[in-house]
Parts: sequence; structure tokens; C-alpha cells
Amino acid sequence: MLIDGRTIPADTVIDTDVCIVGAGAAGISLARALGGESCRVVLLESGTAWPRPKTQALYRGRNVGREYFALDGCRVRTFGGSTQRWGGWCRALDTDDFTARPWISESGWPFDRDELDPYYREARKLSQLVVTRGDIDHGPPIPRRPRLAVPPELQTIMYEFSPPTRFGQAYGGDLARADNVTVYLSSNVVALDGAAHGAPVTVAVVRTLEGREWRVRSRVYVLATGGIENPRILLASRNTRPEGLGNEHDLVGRYFMEHVHVRLGCFVPARGDANLSLYVQGRRSVRRPLGALTLTTAERRARHLYGFSAALFPPRQRAVANVLHHQAQLQPPWMMHGVSIARAGVLGFGLRVIDKLVRTALEAGSGRVFLHTEPQTTPHATPVVYEIMGRGEQTPLRDSRVTILPERDRLGMPIVQLDWRVNPADLRNIRESLEVIGRGLAACGAGRVYLPDDPDAAWAERIMGSWHHMGTTRMHPDPRHGVVNADGRMHSAPNVFVTGSSVFPTGGFANPTLTIVALALRMKDTVLKDLRVPVLDTTPPAPPGQVRALPTTLS
Repeated sequence: MLIDGRTIPADTVIDTDVCIVGAGAAGISLARALGGESCRVVLLESGTAWPRPKTQALYRGRNVGREYFALDGCRVRTFGGSTQRWGGWCRALDTDDFTARPWISESGWPFDRDELDPYYREARKLSQLVVTRGDIDHGPPIPRRPRLAVPPELQTIMYEFSPPTRFGQAYGGDLARADNVTVYLSSNVVALDGAAHGAPVTVAVVRTLEGREWRVRSRVYVLATGGIENPRILLASRNTRPEGLGNEHDLVGRYFMEHVHVRLGCFVPARGDANLSLYVQGRRSVRRPLGALTLTTAERRARHLYGFSAALFPPRQRAVANVLHHQAQLQPPWMMHGVSIARAGVLGFGLRVIDKLVRTALEAGSGRVFLHTEPQTTPHATPVVYEIMGRGEQTPLRDSRVTILPERDRLGMPIVQLDWRVNPADLRNIRESLEVIGRGLAACGAGRVYLPDDPDAAWAERIMGSWHHMGTTRMHPDPRHGVVNADGRMHSAPNVFVTGSSVFPTGGFANPTLTIVALALRMKDTVLKDLRVPVLDTTPPAPPGQVRALPTTLS
């Protein structure tokens, strides 16, 4: 059943067993998994079926750290959440992402990758990925799209692509048909209130843009509103403690992480007619995965590096007359007809940088160059230069954080502030990983990699995020190091769970959606187990006529 929350009378109290806040990939996956179970489920969503300006504006906030996207532009406040703008990128985290790595402070998940494997399989189905036999990374080569023969320290990994699945449109019908699930749209949770510190939360306070307020009383609450909104709701829930719910160790909102993207270099294949289509970002589909190069786990561990992958941008003809004019005397004759270079200059990677990289490729006289012994041979007159796109893991950094401000939005919620910071070690990881890849490609005769010799401060300014908000309610068995435990249960509020990428202790380099869905599916068993344990309800009953109870109850 789907209900417009604006039709609920003020001061109504709705009784349920499970209250899920947020109808994105995580919230919808969990609610759908609970459909048909012997429990009542309420799913609360701020938006409607399509984004609306006044609702989307509730995401507005302030950036005070390194340059980042406008906060109301990198999430979607609607039924289906940010899957409405999802590009469909899918990849599970690697086994090593779950392990503690001594050279990365605060690394390690409280369980192994094996714990998520069965849920990854179900997450693949929900994301409508093509069913493949075995491991997609190590299966047979894709016909007509060969893998590069790389040295032992490198490997080809794969990104798969969802259609992409819009979770609200794909699974809204399943939720509407589930007798035990009720979805409330246009319903904004502004606080979780409880009787005392360490005691169960008793109500979720819901407010509409029209100013009407009502409540949901539940045995279990699940926050699934993303890596910025999850901490915002907890920090705004100050009924019990002035610093916010679950924030007794000043951890809520800290350790904000992104996937660091940077266009850092160029790749010139040894043969201009080489088939590199597997590695080139172009047309994406469920049957056309993208290959990327990365270091093996053993190589990363030996060098104290961590998650990083490199793919290519497709080449296209582009005038570089200024480069050719100034470098004419330095060019071999076969370069005089022009240069085919990759897509240039968006999101901070400007023409000046492209020109410098092309100039480096032409004169081979500056920058860090990994040379192959043979010149590029091609039946065409124009050599090919690919732009390299690197995607790197960001390590946990305590001072990279989400906080709230005294300013309020239309709901009376405090405005959020993001201070995104990047560890200098993350920049070294990107640079050194690309150097290893460059040497490996040169050694196996695949081609040359050119990296500019800019100081770190210069090229680091070109890094950008990717709308992947992670780490702000991190998972750890010790409440002094994490907001939730291995099950996603808050240490200081035993009936409140948090799910989504905000609980990631580390994020690897893989896009988070597949892991977000897998974690939500894993939470189902824990929630059902909790509901089967009798609890003493000390909440005073609501006044007569103000309770809308859902029909089913736990057996």
C-alpha cells in the first residue's frame, strides 16, 4: 500500500513492527525482503514518484572542505532514491577490502567477504545484472574484446552495468501488493526520540512540507537515507543527548569517504589498431562490462598500496594546433598529421592539462614516461592517445566529516555541512599505482604511459568525487571506533539499525550500490530475529483515535 503522508492527520501515531526511513536502494531492498513476513512494515520516504524542487531543496547544505558537488545535486530525494540517476555501475568489494591492513588506520570490516557472498547473489538479481557463470573477473575472454596480456603484478577486473534499475519503478509494485508493507510518501523523518540514553527509541517524528507532524511508533527502526542524511538525522535527534543520538564518542558524521577519481595521464598503445574496446569507457549495457587494470592483492600488500583501478576514455579527433605549432621541430614525421586524443576537460580536468599531456606524449621530453621499445605502428597516419581515468580508494580520515549548522530548512531540520578531506596517502596511492601499471604495460609491450611531472599539489587539485558518500556511521564492534556493530545495530540505541554506504569502514574502489543492497538484504534476518524476542513496552499509549495500526502482527 502506498499512502501520501500529507493526508495523515496531525498528531497521529502509527504503530508498526519495523519502521524503515528512506526508500532508496537500501530501504526498498529491505522492505521488499520483509514483504510477506509476519511483521508490520512502514517505509517512510521524503519524496514522491518523481523529484520535486521543494523536496529536493531539503538536501541543500554547505561545503567547507575541498571542492565538492552541490549537496542537493548529488542525491535524489524521491521514491527510488538516487537510483533515479544511477549510471548502473556494479562491482562487489574485493576480499582484501574487508581485511585489516596495518598501513591503513581504522581499516578492516567486522566480518569477511564470505559473509556477504550469498547476499551479493541476490543483490545481482535485484540490480538486474546478466547472470554469469563463475567469477566474471576470471572467466573466459569476451568475444572480440580481448584482455591485455599483462605481467603478474597486474590484473584485469570488470565493472558490470545494471540497465540501470530504477528501484522505485522496478519494485514499487511489489511493495504495493505486500499486505504487511505500507509506504508513506512525502513523509520526512526529522528526529528519532527515546526515553533515555541506551534505551530503545520510541518514536520517529515525521513532518511534511505543509507543517503537519505525526509519529511512527515501532519496535525496530532502520535508517537508510544515505551517507549524509543518516548522520544528519542522528545529529538532529537531541531529545536524549545534546550531541545527538549515538554520538557519545563524537563519531556520527566523521570518516566521510568518497571514491577519488582523477584523469592523470595518457596511454599510447604500441599498435594504433590494437583492440582495447574492453577497457574503453563508451556505450554501456548489461552485456557489455568494462575492463580496468589494477594491481593484484599481493602487489598492493607488498607496496603498502590499496584499492585503485584504471580505465581509458575513448579517443576522438581534436585540434591541437597550438601544441603542433610549438613542437613541430620535435615531432617525428609520422606525428605531423595531428593527434587523436581522448575526451577532454570536464570536472576540473581542463584543456591546459590535456595540452600538457599531449605535448609530453609528442616530445617525450618531460613528465614521467614509461617507454616501450618499439614506436607505435599503425596503418593510419594518426597515432592514438587515450586518456587514463583512475578510481582510487579513500582511506578513513577522522576530520573528513558531516556536521549540522544552526540554520534550519523548511522542515525545521538543521542544515548540513560537509568538510571533505583527502589523506595525502591517498594521492600517493593513485600516483604509485599508475606508475606500476605504466611499467607493467611497457614491459609487456602493450604501449607507453605518460604521467605529468606536476607537483602533487597541482595534480591533486584535479581529483573529484563520484556521489559515493561513505563512512559517516561506520561499522565497528567497539563503540569507541564505530557507530554501529557488525549487524548495523547502533551501540547506544539497541532497536535502531543503520544501513547503506554510511556504515562502510572502508570503501575499496568499487561502486557501492551492489554492496549497499547486499547489506540491506543481510539485515533482514537480524531484524526478524529481534522481533521474535519479547520486549517490555514502556511507551504510554496514544490518545484514543490517534493510532492507525496496520493489520498484521508477528506470530
